[in-house]
Amino acid sequence: MEKTHKNSVIFFWAIMTVFFLVQNFMAIEEWTTKKIFLAIGISVLTGLLNGFIFGLTAGWFKKSKYVDEISSIDLNDNEIIKLQTPANHFKGPEVVRGVLFLTNQRVVFKSYKLNTQVHELTIPLLEIREVYKHKRLGIIDNGLTINTISNKGEKFIVEKNDEWVKYLRLPTTA
Repeated sequence: MEKTHKNSVIFFWAIMTVFFLVQNFMAIEEWTTKKIFLAIGISVLTGLLNGFIFGLTAGWFKKSKYVDEISSIDLNDNEIIKLQTPANHFKGPEVVRGVLFLTNQRVVFKSYKLNTQVHELTIPLLEIREVYKHKRLGIIDNGLTINTISNKGEKFIVEKNDEWVKYLRLPTTA
């Protein structure tokens, strides 16, 4: 299992464990030590099972032919792709799954057609003011923020955020 799938499994496991823990605690009518430990155990196991199933499903989806067919962009003259990874783009309240491309001219996010907000976002490299990585929910180190010179911020969840930052950081002048 790849690192990204492991991160997805761990993240989803944690969320589902908390969800089932709250649900199981709400179902306890008479609080005893045995019932508390049973609720914790069931929550952890159920969350782990759900996280594992989610991780496998995400891995299957990522490697499907459908994803490969829609994960390309039209290149301009003399444009080459330097980096390409699966990504999530924060668009309003929705996290949109797709692919983030870095070329020698621009950054392009192209969403999968299965999303409710299908879109393509292009940021010319000359318009990038600042790039930095961040931790999702303060835990998982796979966030990427790109701020433009027009003060627009775009947030992503990406594989290899260290590489993205390395490629996108502009030389500073002293």
